[in-house]
Amino acid sequence: MADKQRAPYLQVAFPGPVGRVSEGTWDGRWTRRAYVDLGPFRVRGVVADAQMGSALEEFGDSAATGIRLGHMLVGRWVLAVTSEGHSERQGMVMFLLCNLALTLAFAILSALFAVVASDLGGARSFQSWLMLPGLALWALQMWLNFKARFGG
Repeated sequence: MADKQRAPYLQVAFPGPVGRVSEGTWDGRWTRRAYVDLGPFRVRGVVADAQMGSALEEFGDSAATGIRLGHMLVGRWVLAVTSEGHSERQGMVMFLLCNLALTLAFAILSALFAVVASDLGGARSFQSWLMLPGLALWALQMWLNFKARFGG
């Protein structure tokens, strides 16, 4: 991996071809890959459902492939694969359900952080302000997910 760079956090679109892909761990509907090499970048913690996984395998070798990745807390998930004018995108219902689950996870984690921080600091009046970093990170991830899914 000496020649591979870590993918920038805010980048969602990666031009192909797809390089090395680690073996996947199947977990129900999803396959988790330890890493995927996309151009000069190595993206770690990539998750794909069956539809996106097959699209990645089918189109991944083409030099004209474009991969769009969204964010799931600390990992990335494949939201769209484009090759030679044909685009395969994450299903709308699954996309919305995953973003809803992500929203609930952020809400719970932000609330827990705010309660623990206010108990430690004794500043209950600032409890709502302590949720702002989580809200900002949630908003950033939602923006990146919608940008990746809809190709903006």
